[in-house]
Amino acid sequence: NGGLESYGDGVMTLGVIDASEQLNEPIDTGQLPDDGGPVPLLLGQCFNVPVHRVDTATLRYRVGYLPLLSVTPRDIGNPVPHTAHLADGAFTLENHPGNGSEITAGAHEQHDTPMAIVQWVADYYGKQVSPETVLPDVTVGYYGTGEVSGAQILDALQETLGAGWHLDALDRIDMRVFDAPGDEVALVLTVDNVQRNTLALDGVEPPWSGLTLRWGRNDAALRTVAEVINQDDPALAARLAQEWRDSIGEQELPGHPLASDETVSTLLQDGEAAQAERDRRLAYHAVRRERWRFTTYLPTVPLYQAVTVNVPPLVGRVGRVSAVRLERAGGKAEVEIIL
Repeated sequence: NGGLESYGDGVMTLGVIDASEQLNEPIDTGQLPDDGGPVPLLLGQCFNVPVHRVDTATLRYRVGYLPLLSVTPRDIGNPVPHTAHLADGAFTLENHPGNGSEITAGAHEQHDTPMAIVQWVADYYGKQVSPETVLPDVTVGYYGTGEVSGAQILDALQETLGAGWHLDALDRIDMRVFDAPGDEVALVLTVDNVQRNTLALDGVEPPWSGLTLRWGRNDAALRTVAEVINQDDPALAARLAQEWRDSIGEQELPGHPLASDETVSTLLQDGEAAQAERDRRLAYHAVRRERWRFTTYLPTVPLYQAVTVNVPPLVGRVGRVSAVRLERAGGKAEVEIIL
């Protein structure tokens, strides 16, 4: 019970807290000195992130909360001599930064795939990962400042992969990539299984005529890049100055005048993986997607299952379950499917 949220004009709104609220508890990363706020959380591989000086006398900088596999400090983009303290997520510069310096770093932490990040979140909150969770083996990187929660990390992964996540009946984290169902149907619901007059169209998503998939985020885009990099490696100089790299795709949809151009920001760090995910997402959204809701007398309908609801006007159409809400009374469940 989340308590009373608002009231007025004869309407009362009550909040409901589900099991996933546990993952909204902030992750304790410790504090930076001099009221610098929480130590940043870096997971996986990040191209360029801000760093925080934690000792002026020794020129020690903190990159993140967790141990690192590698770190490459830069001063306005130029690699600089340093001593790495990988176990502490830190490094010490050998020379004092000069005027106009801006110290950043490329960093690699071991949880650099979606499955590894989900497992780390589960371990932190004392949970298990559902054996149904199978995610792409691609390189990702997450960088969070301020208070960061497990739910925020999973939401970022969800957006990256076109996926969904929830805590299952055994309190395990379950995340799946959301794709169109094939010809095989796991469950057929008839008029006897669906409560009368509950089937309703909940929303329509127009197809996508184009997608800009943003990848390889630069968390510390530089205002000034060292002249030697501008001369010797202009591609790197451009990347150091830009926040994102873009993978852009288009598709002809002459039968859909309302098709939209979309932009999706991801944690992906590899161009080929970004292109593959862009094309997969465009193919999924090449048709109009409909969200339908209904109440069923079968309370055990699993999420992500491919189902057919043989109730007009959905007879013969195959959808995928995207949400299930159990009702405590009557043994029923409200189900959302995407067609």
